[in-house]
Order: sequence, then C-alpha cells, then structure tokens
Amino acid sequence: MTGVQTCALPILYIWRNDLAANYLLTKAVLLIQPSFKEGFGLTVTEGLWHGLPVIGGKTGGIQDQVINNITGILIDPSKVKQITNAIGYIITHPDRKSTRLNSSHTDISRMPSSA
Repeated sequence: MTGVQTCALPILYIWRNDLAANYLLTKAVLLIQPSFKEGFGLTVTEGLWHGLPVIGGKTGGIQDQVINNITGILIDPSKVKQITNAIGYIITHPDRKSTRLNSSHTDISRMPSSA
C-alpha cells in the first residue's frame, strides 16, 4: 500500500450518542465487523447506509447484508491475513465507492420496515 496514509480509530462504544456515531461514520473510509457470531448487525446497516465498504465475518446478519465484493468483503474472522488483505484492497480501490453506495442504498431500501 505504497503512498497510502491511513488512520485507524477503534471505536469501542458510543453510548446513546447518535450525533457522534453519525459524524464518525461520515469521516470513516470503511467499517470492520469481524464477528464470529452476530445477530442482525445494525452497525453493518449503518455503515452501508453511509456508503462505507464493510469487512465482516461470514455469519448471521452480516452475510445477509453485505454483498461480497460489491458492498464489502466477507471474511473468516479467525484469519487475520484475510482481514488485512480486505483492508488493503478497499483502501487501494477508492474508485469503487459510488458502486457500493448505490448498491447499499438499494439493498437497505428493500428491507421490511418494523413500523
């Protein structure tokens, strides 16, 4: 990844602060959710809505939301090399952002509402 400068900011927990979460998602370049077990994965939905590529574990709601190699990359969370390769690919292919954003919004708008 020659010439690419990045800053990883781990966000461990943002409690009931929607403005802070929204701000961080608008500044992020990707979202990583390497879960071994996951229910629906609302964090993934929020990342996709913001047009972020999601690197996520092949489990539960993550694999239901992420279209592999289109809106993100599904990985085996026990394989660190897969995670690092996915990060490298996303950072070095920023040209794919508009495709991800359009696909993410289309997929999320098809989800049934709970209202």
